[in-house]
Amino acid sequence: SGSMSYNVAVVGSALMLMLLGAAVSAQEDANVLVNGGFEAVTTVTPDEARLYHGWTVSDPPLVPERWTLNTHYTGTIEVRTDGAFAGERYLRMTGGENGAHIYQIRDDFTPGQWYRISARIRGGSMVIYVYEYYDGRPMNVPTIAMGKASPGEWKEIFGYWRPGGEGYRNAGPALAVSPGASVDVDDVRVEALELPVGTDMGPDIVLENDLARLTISGDGRLKSLKDLATDEELAPSFTPLGLFSVVRAGLTPPVHSITQEGDVLNVQFLDAEVRVRIRVETRPSHFY
Repeated sequence: SGSMSYNVAVVGSALMLMLLGAAVSAQEDANVLVNGGFEAVTTVTPDEARLYHGWTVSDPPLVPERWTLNTHYTGTIEVRTDGAFAGERYLRMTGGENGAHIYQIRDDFTPGQWYRISARIRGGSMVIYVYEYYDGRPMNVPTIAMGKASPGEWKEIFGYWRPGGEGYRNAGPALAVSPGASVDVDDVRVEALELPVGTDMGPDIVLENDLARLTISGDGRLKSLKDLATDEELAPSFTPLGLFSVVRAGLTPPVHSITQEGDVLNVQFLDAEVRVRIRVETRPSHFY
């Protein structure tokens, strides 16, 4: 009946191999962003309070070209030259009452392609988000990476992202600083990945019992959850739900591929040396 309810759970034991080295390699000098090192700047005209679109700017009043200053998440932005990670310039961001965000929206990301997003930070904490825009539904803002660095060293933070989904239009990375916090940032990069060998987006995996049919896509996302009694589709129609995750050093690498051997699911993550094996048993009213 329409009021029927049930729980579908996937529970299993995981075997993780030793975590060593880099996850995947990005093509050198293949940064999709423009002005990721903040070398190109524009002189702006602040108001009498030295504010530019709600931001406090340095003297001289410079802002990086091709980057947009969020007018809700504002703060202080300084273009500095005293010890950049690369080139001559870097940014110092300080969060205002709501925190501070700057971002760069791109129309040239390839849906379905994995990207590595990274930045060098110094003397504070930063979060990298992606602003994702869609036709016919609200924007989505996934967290890609976060980290903290001491004042005396540049540290890389990075994560992985894959554009796409129903109505996907465009997207771009957003650099975020908490209210009252300050951090230096340089060398922001978005690079298409050379993936490890795998069956990315391969055959669907279908699990079925007396109540439901669960379909998992080849990259580990919930593709369908069908109520067999009513033929009702229970899976969300947008933003596909990932079913598998691991955490390494505070980061969650996305799933690269998933394959099936009998009742065992083999999950390969983008970190080439992280694999999980999960045994799934089908019961009349649930999956275990």
